[in-house]
Amino acid sequence: MKGHIRELGKNHWEIFVDLRRGPDRKRKQTSKTIHGKRSEADAMLRKMLSEVDAGLSHDSSTSTVGQFLRRWLDDVAKVSVTPATFEKYEEAVDKHLTPALGHIKLTDPQPSDVQAVYARWQTSGRRDKKKGGFAAATIRKHHAVLRQALQTALQWSFVTRNVATFVRLPRSQQESAKRHLSPVECWLLLAEAKGSRVRTPLLVLLETGMRRGELLALRWQDLDVKAGRLRIQRSLECTTSLGLRFKSPKSGKSRVISLSEQAVAALEAHRDEQWVEREKCVEVCGTYAAMDLVFPMPWGEPWDPRAFSLAFRRIAATPASEASGRTRCAIRRRR
Repeated sequence: MKGHIRELGKNHWEIFVDLRRGPDRKRKQTSKTIHGKRSEADAMLRKMLSEVDAGLSHDSSTSTVGQFLRRWLDDVAKVSVTPATFEKYEEAVDKHLTPALGHIKLTDPQPSDVQAVYARWQTSGRRDKKKGGFAAATIRKHHAVLRQALQTALQWSFVTRNVATFVRLPRSQQESAKRHLSPVECWLLLAEAKGSRVRTPLLVLLETGMRRGELLALRWQDLDVKAGRLRIQRSLECTTSLGLRFKSPKSGKSRVISLSEQAVAALEAHRDEQWVEREKCVEVCGTYAAMDLVFPMPWGEPWDPRAFSLAFRRIAATPASEASGRTRCAIRRRR
């Protein structure tokens, strides 16, 4: 590869490097302007030439952070994460990262640029027209997306370092305040749920520590009532593009959890009630979605995780439940 340096003024240089020719065989160049000594310009020229020789086939000096984030979403994230996770990544990129950093050239961002964005997000920048900034946990999630994307850029030799790894993150107050519910708090919560559709799944949830999606994907065939245990083999997630779908557990492996006599008795009673509900549904609607789900909707189809959380929040928000706020956060975290 060829390259040369042009002097623009005192200690001011413009560096040109030829790129690999594309299918059209036309000559392409990339350029960079720097301030400094001639020896620094020579070093930058050598660096740019080595990057091209190492396989840098696109013009990274003119490509922006926003353009690369979009490419990373389409070429990497889309084929390596679940649809629900991809939608969260895409939202972080389109609504937050690209508006804040997308205009910067891919090779130009500094840790200070990213740090300044995070600092601004802590005080302002919300898109829901509410006052205040992002929660620390939200900034951490956006940072995780940016760091993964820039790590790919580093692996592809589009950049020489991942600037996101040099940034300090705000401490999450929610994480520092996290704690387990006491037996008394669990009892209060279950007492508030008595007579509701949420009561039995909440009992299983509190006893086993299952994730919300795992609970709602549970089938009767996954339960061994006589042995008092259940096997978690899948999870339910909600996506904008695909709707509700079943997937493998977050760990990627199934696991077996033991149940107490109280939980077994509650599940047996729940199964009897579900059979009566099924008969009524068939009588009124003429059909029932026989999907073998332990906690379905009244017509047999999966219980939307968002609807389940809404039903739970109504229970947890009652004044008698002192544990409502903490438990609500715990249910939302373990999705």
